[in-house]
Amino acid sequence: MVGLDDQCLSGLGIYLQCFVCGFQATRKLRRIPETRAIPIIIMSGNEQATEEFWVLRIGANDFLAKPFTRFEVYRRIERILYNNEII
Repeated sequence: MVGLDDQCLSGLGIYLQCFVCGFQATRKLRRIPETRAIPIIIMSGNEQATEEFWVLRIGANDFLAKPFTRFEVYRRIERILYNNEII
């Protein structure tokens, strides 16, 4: 995996919020061999089932609709990390 540090990932999150929608960003990350394995959880204020369907279809690992708790975010991250044997 690419050596992405916390600062880089934080910057990526800010960039994505300002310039690119989650669908576009996920597609771009999945097409690049060096970033293909990075886990992606899309968090959205849109609760529609169609959005969740498309998010997962384009390659995100999970989808969380607002409102969500901190516990739910941690639980989803932990599940992805253990399922992908990242830790």
